[in-house]
Amino acid sequence: MAKHMRTRKHGFSLVEMAIVLIIIAVIVGGGLVIFSNSLDKQRYEETEGKLKVITQALADYRRAFGRLPCPADITRNMEATSSNYYGIEGATPGMCTGGTPSASALTGPYFVDGMVPTKTLRLPDDAAIDGWGRRITYVVDNRLTAANAFTSITVSDSTTRMSVTTNTATPVTLSDKVVYVVLSYGENGHGATPRSGGATIISSGSSNTHELENCDCTSTAAAGTANSIFVQGPPNTEDTSDVNKNFDDLLVYATRAGLRSGAE
Repeated sequence: MAKHMRTRKHGFSLVEMAIVLIIIAVIVGGGLVIFSNSLDKQRYEETEGKLKVITQALADYRRAFGRLPCPADITRNMEATSSNYYGIEGATPGMCTGGTPSASALTGPYFVDGMVPTKTLRLPDDAAIDGWGRRITYVVDNRLTAANAFTSITVSDSTTRMSVTTNTATPVTLSDKVVYVVLSYGENGHGATPRSGGATIISSGSSNTHELENCDCTSTAAAGTANSIFVQGPPNTEDTSDVNKNFDDLLVYATRAGLRSGAE
């Protein structure tokens, strides 16, 4: 008598399917985290590189012309036309106010801010755009934008200037004789002007006191009280409970003595 063999077809149960999907999700999620971290690092390194290029260009300009350039109008659109004045320093060196192109607003006694004057420094247009697609800010002691400012004895190193401190709980002054600051507002972009320019200021809701010091603004990016203090330090992004408390600004600066000697 012939025996009939029954074959049993096996398929995935719902439990097995769920396990497979979980594993795939973990793999994909891990890949996305790695990609995101890699992209963040790339943007950070790109910005650091641009800050170095800008500081070198400012040092070269100071050596060539005996002064620093005024900031460019940070609200201008990036248009490759001579009439646009994108990246051209503000008028009237020594004051950096008035005239054409229009100059940046005075932010404090002897200090003016705006965009890095890329065309004046003979840099590419996007040299003033950080890795996150925002304008890099340039703040300068306007007295040192006057003709032959670095050979003049009327502005001494003991004169009140901008200060740069650390982003620590108890800030330490790195220098109180700062003649310029070049600043990217980092990944969160709080206080920055977008790539397109205009009057809009980016608000990420930052409540970090050091970031608010750098932008002279509030947590909603409304204009605060301008002063001459800026903050430099490594990124502080470990507070995952409230990312708005973190610090991610990138800042470089120079002193008059440093520029005179070429050390900074």
